[in-house]
Amino acid sequence: MSTREKNTAPLYQVSGLTYTLPKMLIAMGLILLGYAGLSMTISVTPTIVTLKLNELGISSTLLVFITTTIGQVFNMTVCQWVSFKSDRYRSKRWGRRVPFIFFTMPMICVSWLIIGFYREESELLSRILAPLSSLSPETLAIIVVATGIVIFKFFYMFVGSVFYYIYNDVIPPQVMTRFNGALQITASISSALYNYFIFKHTLEHTREVMIGFVVIYGVLMGAMCLFLKEPRFPDPEPAKKKKSSGIFAFGKESFSHRIYWFNFLDTTFSSAAMLSAAFIVFHQQSMGLSMADIGNMNGTISLVRTGIAFLAASVGAVLIDRWHPIRISVFLKIFIFITICCETRWFFFTPPGQVFWWVYLLFNLAMFLNLFTGIAAMPTLQLIFPKSRFGQFCSARSLIASGAGLLFGLLMGGFFDFLKTGLELGEKAYRGLYFWQVACQGVAIVFCLLTFNQYRKLGGFKAYRAPAIWEADGYEKMEVSQPRPPSLRILRLLLAGYDLLFLLTVITPAVLGYFWKHWNSSANSADLYWMMNLPAAVIIAAAWLFLRNKISKNIKLASTGTPAQVPHHGVLLLLLLMRLIFQAVFVLEAVMTMKLSGEGTTAAGLNIYESAMDILMLAAIWLCMKFEDPVAETGTA
Repeated sequence: MSTREKNTAPLYQVSGLTYTLPKMLIAMGLILLGYAGLSMTISVTPTIVTLKLNELGISSTLLVFITTTIGQVFNMTVCQWVSFKSDRYRSKRWGRRVPFIFFTMPMICVSWLIIGFYREESELLSRILAPLSSLSPETLAIIVVATGIVIFKFFYMFVGSVFYYIYNDVIPPQVMTRFNGALQITASISSALYNYFIFKHTLEHTREVMIGFVVIYGVLMGAMCLFLKEPRFPDPEPAKKKKSSGIFAFGKESFSHRIYWFNFLDTTFSSAAMLSAAFIVFHQQSMGLSMADIGNMNGTISLVRTGIAFLAASVGAVLIDRWHPIRISVFLKIFIFITICCETRWFFFTPPGQVFWWVYLLFNLAMFLNLFTGIAAMPTLQLIFPKSRFGQFCSARSLIASGAGLLFGLLMGGFFDFLKTGLELGEKAYRGLYFWQVACQGVAIVFCLLTFNQYRKLGGFKAYRAPAIWEADGYEKMEVSQPRPPSLRILRLLLAGYDLLFLLTVITPAVLGYFWKHWNSSANSADLYWMMNLPAAVIIAAAWLFLRNKISKNIKLASTGTPAQVPHHGVLLLLLLMRLIFQAVFVLEAVMTMKLSGEGTTAAGLNIYESAMDILMLAAIWLCMKFEDPVAETGTA
């Protein structure tokens, strides 16, 4: 390369660092290595411990306390302290973030070894305590594993609190969105590798798996810590004497307006819903899947979602900016809630395990809306919270969610214990996790819509001002990102697409009933299939035509320049794509159930249950229309 070419090569700058393109790619690669180690080991450790503790016969309540509640306590205390200290820490050799990761690495590795060698340790404890205690080997094993996970969760707070700050300091802002996409892809690949090759061995070979974690995490995260160059920030000013009113000012500012309260409560109940993920593997086992089946299924999901994540992180980021992150966060959350409602069907129906494997796999692959909401999550907070106090408000949000998580964790454990022993459902009790998610996410959506309503009243997409009691006029001016308005032409095309969808929902039961009669001419279940599903499909299609007529009238008003409630084309497009894929999944589900079970009653019941999803979908589209009211953006609240 000539001297002139070197001088004209693009340079990337951030926090005092200047990169050429190759050096920036090296820095990105080091962080991705560390993130691969993080995803491969730390993120799956709680799942392994959950399986092991359940195998040892622990109660659901105590399981939740060990795996969830203790972590919430650390998140409310240790996490806050580490975040505060890392902002102010200075090191000539390491920077301000890396030391918190590098110097806690030995204790995280020790925690894995404690879990991996729990049998040998519990036997040693049994011999030592034999003259003093008569605790059973299983109880001692539970104590050892619990000790390992508590140590792990404590020191993970140092890593989990700081890792996500590193790339904010190191990666130039103009490539941050693409880098976040690379993080998602890295996580998907790591998850796929773990589920394909490791997950099925976690119970029988826990010791070997944990030793492997020590090696993987030590090498990958160690490489990042040793070779990544952090910015060198100037020393902070001498700390001023804290005023006694500091804590009161924090509370007064952070909880000064309904929009903040509503957002905090939305996050709280959404987090409570996700607590049930600890029991998802038990739900899958109750549906007849082996550990190998679950590992292969989850590995396939992770691998395919890697490609989907790439599209969502590249094309999706552009579309989210055009359609507005808040709109995407609010309305897609409603649509995701509908799919959770549909998943409750497994509590009532038990198709052959092979059917569940394929349906669960394809259903989760079709849930690409989760990736869009993930990309929109942080920009949404940046558009709602005042920029001058952004860290403070994020901290208050986390504090409320973590504090409530302590209570919800115990309630959830009691919920599963009640189903398992009180109602004597046994392992089937874990199929009730979707009822827990429906209840929590339903409340979260109410607060989500209330947040959006307040956002519109405070100026909305055109002129939002964040409530700020520290400002003279009570508001902080925000940078407003106005989205592109709904495309009426695309909306008309989408209405035709929904017409096709609901036509398919009417044709599908008729065709399936016909083929089932020919596959099993002696069965009367084909008539039952028709009687249950055809009328429901016709009624739902008629309801769509009624809603369609309302939307069409509003489109005509909007085309004349009259303000009208028109759903955004981007939201309806994503919903239509997802629902069309679900239609194919439901057909496959019905055909496989009929073929493998030899009867159509289960298929008929599943399909009628899934028809209820369309009723909720129409209600969601109506909400999209009602909340797209241009008159509602008043600028006062």
